[in-house]
Amino acid sequence: MLLITAMHRLKHRQSNYYVNGVKYLSIDRMIWAADMHFLSEHLSDADWEALLGRAAETGLSGALLSGLVAAEEALGLGVALDQVDVIGVPPCGA
Repeated sequence: MLLITAMHRLKHRQSNYYVNGVKYLSIDRMIWAADMHFLSEHLSDADWEALLGRAAETGLSGALLSGLVAAEEALGLGVALDQVDVIGVPPCGA
């Protein structure tokens, strides 16, 4: 689910979304940062390993890192960025 959330966030670099009838084009919504945080905070080491492997297999490592960095910057809630050091790729969409 975390990988889908990261991918969905980046989709909005090119696709509009609407809130109360107002059109936006941005990847920086607080709800996406909160989703990234809440979905990541209870992952076990095995979950992280599986997530990072799947991200690498699908070419979404940068999207994942970008979403986690955005969550940390927006919320300052200690998203587990130490877990993503093994990705080894720059965040995309930042």
